[in-house]
Amino acid sequence: MALFSITDAQLAFGHVALLDHTDFSLEAGERVGLIGRNGSGKSSLLKIVAGLAAPDDGLIARQSGVTSTYVPQEPQFEPGITVFDAVSQGMGQAHDLLVRYERRRPPG
Repeated sequence: MALFSITDAQLAFGHVALLDHTDFSLEAGERVGLIGRNGSGKSSLLKIVAGLAAPDDGLIARQSGVTSTYVPQEPQFEPGITVFDAVSQGMGQAHDLLVRYERRRPPG
């Protein structure tokens, strides 16, 4: 069973169809790259996968326990944040565990 799948998805902004009866699935261990022109729906598809947006029509199935994180194309960072903190914030509770670990670890 796919970790995540979209069946017959449709998404349009005004008269522009970004997803037109689109099917997509992601299996365990699979890696996917999205290539397309600006405005072709790549980010919209990823937002749907992350649960930040929904298609106008179609079926979405997510295997129980599967989580996802979305990193926007132009993320906004807090002033003074480290690269480690910026990247690891998408890890949820694991970020907090890493921070606690780093504080307890002796220097060197």
